[in-house]
Amino acid sequence: RRPGVHGLSARALHGGEAERLRRGANQRAAHPRRRRLRRWGEPGHDGGAGPGDDVLHARRGCAAAVVDGGLVVVAGGIADGNARLDSTDLLSLSSMVFSPGPRMTSRRSGCASMRLDARRLLIAGGFDGERHLDSTDLLDIGTMRFYPGPSLRRRRAACTAV
Repeated sequence: RRPGVHGLSARALHGGEAERLRRGANQRAAHPRRRRLRRWGEPGHDGGAGPGDDVLHARRGCAAAVVDGGLVVVAGGIADGNARLDSTDLLSLSSMVFSPGPRMTSRRSGCASMRLDARRLLIAGGFDGERHLDSTDLLDIGTMRFYPGPSLRRRRAACTAV
């Protein structure tokens, strides 16, 4: 395996991407159906975005959960640098296209997510850039709005919900 291409299979690489990777000219292969992620500080990246805007966040340390048979919520994480995010992105499994989702009540990375029932998704714990969190956010799937959930007994980050 070459550095930077872990997890990519030849079937996932289209056109000349596989050859460019073999030659080392391009260490990252872009999937042809993925929309370009905006970089931190780029116009249209963050703040005030509404549903339907062409805004996605490059993020790491995020949580993800399927909220129904065709929609995945990707929540929180860390943007370029160390900025923690309170934003979410929604992935439609039928079109494989992301769209902006609702904002959580607090910024968090390293959080856990779990669908509680047909109506609610729990986002728990994490790190806000200064401290580990004992707070939770609940997403009302019907209205696609977050509201504060119950507090955890202990502050947690990099945790898992099952």
